[in-house]
Amino acid sequence: RPLRKEMATEMEIDTETETLTELELELPIFPVDNMKEVEEAMHEFSQDQQSVTDRYYTRYYATDIKLPGNDHFVYLHSNKLFLLGVAPSHSLFEKKREIIKVDYEITKKNVNKVQGKRKKGGIWIDPMSTLCNIVCSDGSEFMMYGAVRGHLIEINHRLVTQPQLLFEKPETEGYIAILKAKTQDLDKVVSKLKTRDEYLSTRTPSLTQPADTLQNEAL
Repeated sequence: RPLRKEMATEMEIDTETETLTELELELPIFPVDNMKEVEEAMHEFSQDQQSVTDRYYTRYYATDIKLPGNDHFVYLHSNKLFLLGVAPSHSLFEKKREIIKVDYEITKKNVNKVQGKRKKGGIWIDPMSTLCNIVCSDGSEFMMYGAVRGHLIEINHRLVTQPQLLFEKPETEGYIAILKAKTQDLDKVVSKLKTRDEYLSTRTPSLTQPADTLQNEAL
């Protein structure tokens, strides 16, 4: 089926001159061999959340990224893709806010320098790479980060026009991005995240979260 494509830029280093150049690329970036995996993962995740999450995803979390309460969920699919989003305990959910914008422009401008040719699998990021900025009507802003080291496969373009999905369906249609770590690095990447039990032992989902999310986290 046809892919939606948007032009963005990425920085590449010329190994001969050691200078950075700006490249045009299309987002989302889908390596041919990963296309089917991405589509399958998102189809499964859009179905009944409780059964699908338990069946296909292992839940991990990265908490307090740069700031207290900046908690991210990082769900690992059986096909080794990570689904990243705003965790139920995130400061964003402390009170009901109106989200007016999810700004992915930062992702296009603030990417890591990649040695050699541009990686086919997408923009290379690390746990502290900025993915997007969530802007609320009360003036509060929340920065979301990569949380893991790997390739940015897709950003959620629906959030640009429907930012309230972060409140309405934060763990499904309101996800932030899809990422993929190098196969040889996967165990190391996962070891730096919190398991579901570790997360729940130190965090309480906000009462502003949708009821199905609260129930799901409590299971």
